[in-house]
Parts: sequence; C-alpha cells; structure tokens
Amino acid sequence: MTGHRLFTLAALALLAVACNREAISPDEAREEVIDFSAIFAQDATKAAGEISGFTSNKDSIGVFACYTGDIEYDLTSVSPDFMYNQKVTFIGGNDWTYSPVKYWPNNDSEKISFFSYYPYISSEKALKATDGIIGFSNSNAKGDPWLVYKLPENAPYTQTDLLYGTPCMNVRKQDGEVDFAMNHALACIADEVTVQMNDALYQKMHDTLDITIKGLEIVYSNLTTKARLVLNSSGGPTKPVQPIWKEVISGELLTSRTYTSAFIEDRMFPMGATSNPAPMTIDSGHGLFYIPLQIAGQPKLQAEITITYAVKGVDDNVGFTDTAVKVIEFVAPGDASKKQNLALTLTENFNLEADIVTEEANGISMPEDSEATEKDVAIDYEFERTFNYNGEVQTFTVIRTGTYMLEAWGAEGGSGTTGGAKGGYAKAQFNLSSGDVLYFYVGGKGDNAVKGASSGGSGGWNGGGNGGAPDGDFFGGGGGGGATHIAVSPIGVIGNSSLTQLNSYVGSEGHLLLVAGGGGGGSWKVSAGAGGIWATEAGTDANGEAGRNGEGYPLDPWNNGDYSFGGTGHDGQAGVSGRAEGSGGGGGGYKGGSSITGTITTSSYGGSGGSSFVNEDRYNYAGSGPSITPVRRAGNGQAKITFVAKTSL
Repeated sequence: MTGHRLFTLAALALLAVACNREAISPDEAREEVIDFSAIFAQDATKAAGEISGFTSNKDSIGVFACYTGDIEYDLTSVSPDFMYNQKVTFIGGNDWTYSPVKYWPNNDSEKISFFSYYPYISSEKALKATDGIIGFSNSNAKGDPWLVYKLPENAPYTQTDLLYGTPCMNVRKQDGEVDFAMNHALACIADEVTVQMNDALYQKMHDTLDITIKGLEIVYSNLTTKARLVLNSSGGPTKPVQPIWKEVISGELLTSRTYTSAFIEDRMFPMGATSNPAPMTIDSGHGLFYIPLQIAGQPKLQAEITITYAVKGVDDNVGFTDTAVKVIEFVAPGDASKKQNLALTLTENFNLEADIVTEEANGISMPEDSEATEKDVAIDYEFERTFNYNGEVQTFTVIRTGTYMLEAWGAEGGSGTTGGAKGGYAKAQFNLSSGDVLYFYVGGKGDNAVKGASSGGSGGWNGGGNGGAPDGDFFGGGGGGGATHIAVSPIGVIGNSSLTQLNSYVGSEGHLLLVAGGGGGGSWKVSAGAGGIWATEAGTDANGEAGRNGEGYPLDPWNNGDYSFGGTGHDGQAGVSGRAEGSGGGGGGYKGGSSITGTITTSSYGGSGGSSFVNEDRYNYAGSGPSITPVRRAGNGQAKITFVAKTSL
C-alpha cells in the first residue's frame, strides 16, 4: 500500500496504526503517527501449525480505539467510534499496513485507549460465519468493545487461536509507542495425554505381563457454546484492565466434542522392567480449545476418558483386550493461556484414574470472574457502506435480513461562466432479505465548459444533459450532473437507449427503489437549478429547482419531464445580451431537468435540476426513518446503505 508510512516491528510482531480525532494534514509540521507494536506474551495454548509470530501477509489484527479528550477512560461515557475494527495487515519483513491512516490529536493532553484481537475478521464476514468470531459490539455503543465467539463444530484442536491484546489505556502522544501484548483467550485441555501404572499394578505385572495402550477417546461435555469476550473489563481506576469472557444467551448454550485415536502404536509397558516405568505419552498435539467460562447454574465441564488396552502374558496365546473409563469434572483455568494436560493412571484392577496438570505460561491472568451471569446480550449488526462514483454499476448483496436505510445524493452540474448547482438527495428505509442484490448507479459530476471550445461541458454519467456550445470565444454551458439511483435489478444507466424513462420501472415490478436528481449545469451570470430532495419530514420538494437566466426568469423545470436524463443546453446565439454563452445542461433524475430549447431570444439559461424519487409502494417500504436535515452534494454523487433494525443472534 502507498500513501502512508510503513513502520518496523521488533521481535515477533509489530503493527502500525495511527489515530486522530481531528486529522492533521500530512504536510503540517505537527504531524505525528502513533506507532503500535504487538508481540506474543505467551504461546502455551498455541495450536500445532498455528502462529508463533506474524509470518504471513494474511495475518491481520483488529483494532478498536476510544478517544476521551482530556479525561480518563470511563466505560459509561465512551464508545470505540474513533477506530472501529480497523484491519491492520502484516505485509512482510517488519512492515504492516492499513487504511485510512490517522494521526495523533493536536493537543498533547488528549488521550486515546486502544484494544485489539486476532485474527481479524470484518463485521460483514463475521455475520456470515457459523463459528469463530461471529459478531461485535456497535461502534456507537457505550462501554468496552467486545466480540462474540462461537465454539467451532469441527474436530478438536483445528480451530484458529483467538488472541486479545492487553488494553493500552489513556495513551497520550508523549507516551510514545503503544505496545500490545497478545494473549490467548481460549483455554486448552488434553494437549498432552500421559498414562502410567500405579505401583500395585507394576508389582502384579512386571514379571508376567505386557500392557499395551491401543486407543484413546475423550468426550467433552457441558462446554459453553457461545460467549462474548469483552476486550477490557475496566470499570474505573480500581478495576482490572484484562479482557474477560461474559455470557451470551441465545439458544442452546452447552455442547460436547469427541476426540478419538483408534490406534496408538508402540505404547507398551514391557514385562521385566526393574522399576515402575515413568509415564508415557500416548497422545499430544490434539487437545481441545474451549471457552474458559463457567456459567452459574450450568453443569460443570466434564471429560469422559476411555483408553483401550491389551494385556499379553508370558504365553503368547494368553491375553485379552479391554477398556478403562474415567469421568472427571474440571474447571477453566484462571489464566486462559495455560494448557491443561491429562495424566492417566491404570490401577491394579485396570481401573482408570485421571488428573489435570496445568502447564504454566508467562502471560496476564484473566480476572477471577469465572461465573459470569450477564443475561440476554443483544448483538447489533452494525453495518454501513458508502458507494462513490466510478462510472459503472456497483452491487451489494444483503447479508442479514432486516431494515436498511438507503440514501442517495445526485451529482453537481458543471460550470459555465458561473458554477453549476448541487445534486439532490433522497432517503428511505426498506425491508431487505439476506441474499437480495442491490444495484447502485452513482452519478458523475457534469464537466465544466471551456472558453472558446466548440461544445459545452459534457453531462455527468447517469443522465446529465450536455451543456450548449458557445458562439465565438465564450464559455459554453456546463454539463448537467448525473443522477444517483438504487434498484433491485440492473436496469441500466440513465440516458442510454435501454433506459429513458425511470418511471417505467416502478409499478408492479418495483425494480427502482430511489433516485436523487443531479444538479443543473451553469451558464452566464445565471443560477442553475439544484437537484430535488425527497425527505418528507423536512418539508422539501422532490422536484428539481428551475434554472434561471441573467434577468432571473426561471425555466420550466419539466420541459422534458417525462424522461430521466437532463435536457441538453441550447447553443449560444450571437449578440444576445451582449454575450454568446450556451445554456447549461439539465440534471439527470427520476424526471430529468430541462434546459432552454428553441431559439434564445434573451440570455442563456442555467440547467434545471433533476427530480428525486422514492418508491413508497413497492419492495417492502418501511418508512422514511429518523428526521434529518437534507444536505445537497457538490462534486460527484454518492450512495449509502445502513443497517437500521436491531437483530439478536
């Protein structure tokens, strides 16, 4: 990636992120990027083949940040809207990259608190996921940021590690680099399984019997299926600042997992040993990651361990194969980074005993809150996507069924001797279903006229009318701005032969959802008309404004109002009001804005704005939504989709 700095990392990992409530221009002397680093605080629960440091350009960390100004972090009044689930990607060597880059606040006393996790997943993809990270807290929600994790359904020990960064609280510019220590959030049991004989069994068999371990099965029960990891458990200056697991209620909480090794080779206690042999490892690297949360009232975590063993006597023809079973309860360790290994013992009667041996790791302990009782956590799908002009249709597939706010801004008209008018605005809420595809046609700004050119400015993409040509060494009219429209089928670009009347796509099929009209192109000493606004609570008119001439006389804004593309400005006429400018082109829209037609007998006119539209009757229209103050747009058009309805997982 270009356009911002790359930073070097130390040791295993390092990431560069930058933040600022008020971004400082890159050319200002005060510019200072916040440097971050991330290292692994411990690797005791690291899965076989999983990360021991950031080594791949696919490795990315998610970062949240809360800006608090001159005050200390207080979860009752802050939200992670300063930096929300920012993707920071390792690109090789010691370099990381992300976009958009941000900067420190201008005031040295201003504070920012930072939180992180691994592996990064976008909010979009999390909602599609069936396990792993499946959701996040909202960017505008007050309090500590959190993620929701669902235990995978696949075989034990194959899920990716889940890591959290030690929170970096109330950091200021003069504090220097912000360092994340990445810790494991999942506990691991039975990474290693050992078995030995007790002394009584040894005395019974050492001269007469061989004992061979042939198989192992572990059934884990009462595992918490889904929980949320709060990335900072701070409630104030006296509270701890480590992340903590909390309960999420949604359907069945408990689940079980089974691990089986049907054949274990060469695991024998041979006869003739002079002393009881040391424990032998019968399995390793196949442990189970689990959420280290014991919910009040929920049955204790449990493992049913079965080993298959074969006993062979001095006479090769004498022997038998049998199983030994042990059921144990266990608790999650206070430090989620520790491994819980199983130490099995065969007794003299071939019964099985089991102990859990905890492997230490140098990490930060989780807070002692092992019986969290928080209920009914609603996970809001926060989603917003903006579509900017690119001269072609853009698509979006709905991920989650719900109510969405659609907004559109038409493009600005181009300049003649005077500037063009701004594009219009439309908004409404619609009920959309998962899998629906929306088509976004974002209008382009009309071209400015060039003095002495043989033609006026070209109309903007998606329906803007062309500006009129000048007569002589004057300016032509500016091109009209293109409309922005959103539809549920690829109905085409306004002004093309395939689409001359947008209203033909309303009615029974309801392909068209909304349109924001483009602004009219400018001309000589005149006012072009802005695109219409569709926002009923604001008391505004969907019709575009009329263009005017130098004396202030308006055009009929609907001179060619049956059509969606703007009218083409008329050529300039010599000697009219001492000038010879062309008229501005009309803006594209549900109905295109008009321009002057016929012979100009006075001065040239600015183009009229295109009209805006919302389909109130079709496609599960769901109301206009919260009251807003509509704002017309300069430059190219724009469109936005925002999830509105709250949905619980």
